[in-house]
Amino acid sequence: MGKILVVDDDELIAMALSIQLRNAGHQVLVLHSGLRAVAAASKEDFNLIIMDIGMAAGDGLSSTMNLRRQPRSAQVPVILITAGRHPDLRTRAMEVGAAAFFEKPYDEAALLSRAADLIALDSRP
Repeated sequence: MGKILVVDDDELIAMALSIQLRNAGHQVLVLHSGLRAVAAASKEDFNLIIMDIGMAAGDGLSSTMNLRRQPRSAQVPVILITAGRHPDLRTRAMEVGAAAFFEKPYDEAALLSRAADLIALDSRP
């Protein structure tokens, strides 16, 4: 299983997602800002990052771009999630390097399945 960083400023969503991931056997770290996520990813290795787009302290799009600039996190798959309904969000998510995109409320089984697939593809320990 993998080490996953969950980033969402909505504590309830972050907690629910972390419980689901832990129940699936993953190790999970939860943070509530994109700025903290970028800092954590510069110090720790993760197999996957699941991040909300709409956060006040470092939104998911700019944080993903910053993750791509750091050697340690440049290749870590990122799943971006959002409650936003802007038609171009999916395109913008892919442009910054997201491996997947989900709109809230997301299908939990689909998100967990995609997370498992991305971790399986990850070649880092």
